[in-house]
Amino acid sequence: MKSLKPLIVLLIALCLGQTAHAASSLGFGATTYSQDTLNLGDTLRINTYLKNYDTATYASTLGFRLKINGILNVNQNIFPNPLQGQQLNLAPGDSLALNMIVVITPAYFVVGPDILVVWPYPTDGGIAHDSLIKQIIVRDYGTSITEPNLDGAINAWLQYDQFIINTDAALIELNRVSFYNLYGEMVDDVPANNNTQIPIGHLPRGIYIAEITYNGNQRKLVKISK
Repeated sequence: MKSLKPLIVLLIALCLGQTAHAASSLGFGATTYSQDTLNLGDTLRINTYLKNYDTATYASTLGFRLKINGILNVNQNIFPNPLQGQQLNLAPGDSLALNMIVVITPAYFVVGPDILVVWPYPTDGGIAHDSLIKQIIVRDYGTSITEPNLDGAINAWLQYDQFIINTDAALIELNRVSFYNLYGEMVDDVPANNNTQIPIGHLPRGIYIAEITYNGNQRKLVKISK
């Protein structure tokens, strides 16, 4: 019986080697943030790429998740999945070009600055490595927005575990700061004033998007890496 022990140990090691592999990790190549100005009823076109960050081939179908102003929405009428029903075989490190569209329908978007977050949703239970984030300035069928965009009057940065905001107090009234992870989930939401230092030591290490709300309904996005 003693001679069987090395064989049993070897079999256990082989089994562990086959099952210990983590779930897939897919992303859009990098966390991206951009701003677009559109009218209600327009179509936002997103040209990006999907990357396999895993060490194994991704062989499954793929979905996407979408949030508008923090509200989860997967309505296929406004955000069709460009890979719907397709079986992917994406080798480790390989990328796949994606062309996605979002219809700026009044049912989900409002006039003014809206925040759109998109991330891949691996159907094999894997994780999203990165998300794509856009701030969309929505206009009402060609009419202009009278409120000025004062993003340049707000400076924000991370210093140790403090998120610091500095503003031109004559122009800006800060309201709130919301923090989102790469899945578009709000992980913290705090009131703000014009001398704000927000502790974020309780948040896990990672990349976050800070949404600064000011002057009632204006917003600025800041990417931070903790």
